Amino acid sequence: ELTNRGIAASTEEGRRWYQLAIAVDPTFAPAYQRLCNAYLDEDQAQVVLELYADAPEVVASSPGMNICVGVAYLTQNNPTQAIHHINAAIEQDPQKAAYWQWLSLALTRNGAFEDALTASVEATRLDASQPDYWEHLGNLYRETEQWDLARKAYEKVIE
Repeated sequence: ELTNRGIAASTEEGRRWYQLAIAVDPTFAPAYQRLCNAYLDEDQAQVVLELYADAPEVVASSPGMNICVGVAYLTQNNPTQAIHHINAAIEQDPQKAAYWQWLSLALTRNGAFEDALTASVEATRLDASQPDYWEHLGNLYRETEQWDLARKAYEKVIE
C-alpha cells in the first residue's frame, strides 16, 4: 500500500513513501526498486550506490534491483561493476530484453564490442519492437566493420 502511494505521488513525496515502506519491511524489494529508479531519474546514482550498499541481500534477490544498481554504476563510469550486476539480473531473468540491452551498453562502454554485439543480438531477438535496440546493434556492427549487417539493423530502426 505504501509503495502504491509513492507511485501516485510526486517524485519527492514518492521517495518518502518508498522510504516508509522500506522502514516497515526492509526486505520489500519493490519499494527499493521504485526508490532506486526515482534517484536514477534525478541523476543521483551515487545516492543509489550508497543506499544499496546497506542492503546487499535485497539487491541480490531482485533482478530489477541488480539492473538499477548496475545502471547506477554505469552512470558513474564503472562498467565493470555494472556488468557484474547486470549479469546477475540476467541469470535471474534471462528473457528480459532490456537486461540484455543494458549489458550490451555496459560492455560497449568497457570496449568489449564482440561481447556487446552478442548481448545486443539477444536483446533484439527477445524484443524486436525497440528501435533503440536496433540502433545500438547497428552501431556495434558499424564499429566492428560489418557494414551490411549495420545497414540492415539501421533499416529496422525506421520500419
